[in-house]
Amino acid sequence: IKASISIPMLVSAAIEYTTKFCEPANAGHSDGYRSASSATGDQSASSATGNLSASSATGDNAIAASFGLGSKAKAGETGIVMVAWWDGKRKRITTGYVGENGINENVWYCADESGILVPA
Repeated sequence: IKASISIPMLVSAAIEYTTKFCEPANAGHSDGYRSASSATGDQSASSATGNLSASSATGDNAIAASFGLGSKAKAGETGIVMVAWWDGKRKRITTGYVGENGINENVWYCADESGILVPA
């Protein structure tokens, strides 16, 4: 035998070969007026930044954030919704946790003029 290969060398070569065909994952993000973004899976995140935008995220501990004014967001069980609103002087963000303070899963929420999350 003129050459030999060990198990670690074989595993390393297999990983290197496989990763050559992989592409990086993209986060769920969208910007622009009336944009929409969605993400699924545990601990996923979705964000939309344009006015009147919508963001949704499903899966355990997923976060849906809409940073444009007049926007809405919804999240699955154990998720978080974040929505922007205007207090008359500056933009603010209200955060709601699904299962707390009347925030329900898979319901669209927007912030009212006082920054309270209400069903959209």
